[in-house]
Amino acid sequence: MRDDVVAASCAGIVQIYRAASGEVTALRGIDARFPRGALTVVVGPSGSGKSSLLRLLALHEQAAAGDLYIDGVATQTASVRHLRRLRHRHIGVVLQRPTHNLFDQLTAAQHVEHMARRRGVAARVDVDEVLGEVGLEHRRSSRPRQLSGGEQQRLSVAVAAVGTPSLVLADEPTAELDAANGEAVVGLLRRAAERGSAVVVNTHDPHV
Repeated sequence: MRDDVVAASCAGIVQIYRAASGEVTALRGIDARFPRGALTVVVGPSGSGKSSLLRLLALHEQAAAGDLYIDGVATQTASVRHLRRLRHRHIGVVLQRPTHNLFDQLTAAQHVEHMARRRGVAARVDVDEVLGEVGLEHRRSSRPRQLSGGEQQRLSVAVAAVGTPSLVLADEPTAELDAANGEAVVGLLRRAAERGSAVVVNTHDPHV
């Protein structure tokens, strides 16, 4: 697989956490590649390291050992400034709880506008088109507390995928949704992959 179609790659990734009882190894020698245009599902029981891997890919943590490349950047040696730019411009994240993805004070339209500016793509993003694709065109002036859980999560995916970032990461994105909304969210993540993002989803859900 050519390097220019790989959004992220891990080589020998190890992650260790320190607890009162001693060190806990969450990841041990992980090798993986996440290509653009593909949806990768990471499965396993609680405690198997799925969320640890996603936090590393989101650049919320640094691995204890191994190499992680995002858009060809060696994140283990990159500057804090470079990592912040990667996180802002090239990575979208959808967390399990919809309210954790959104700002209370922003409307649906303002969420899309904010992310478009952050990614440097404001001039080519049509807010109404983005909201229409997730069935929220009639909710453009609504704030998160005025939306249902399913609407909040659909908005979360729309915001994470604005501008087709290199990586869209979703951690148990359907866990708090009913079956219909869960199916809708998976469909939106699949569409983000079809547009060229590398989409990585952690889940227990066999339907996903």
